[in-house]
Amino acid sequence: VDKAAALIESKGKAAFPEFKKKDGEWFKGETYIFILDMKGTTLLHPANPELEAKSTLDLKDANGKAFIREFIETGKKGSGWVDYTWPKPGEKSPSKKVTYVKSAKMPSEATVIVGAGIYVK
Repeated sequence: VDKAAALIESKGKAAFPEFKKKDGEWFKGETYIFILDMKGTTLLHPANPELEAKSTLDLKDANGKAFIREFIETGKKGSGWVDYTWPKPGEKSPSKKVTYVKSAKMPSEATVIVGAGIYVK
């Protein structure tokens, strides 16, 4: 996430296609980089591209946790971890997930939240 945030700070949206390459540096199996704006709109989500350009601000996990809001609040402090439940790609039932998020300032654009998570067995 730190490396992805640095790439976004230098290249802005021009870096987005790199994050979408399946089995590349940024998208391997169940782990991928995602990007949100500070209002909760998903700018990039390789595993669920149907979420892109949509507000996910009020999205809640199976336990009612507003984890997108927590991503943003954590990013406003710089960086940190957020735990929640979310289905693994291709599955319907939720699994425990922990995600590291960090804020990044795109060149001549707004600050965004960059994150990647792992499913906990």
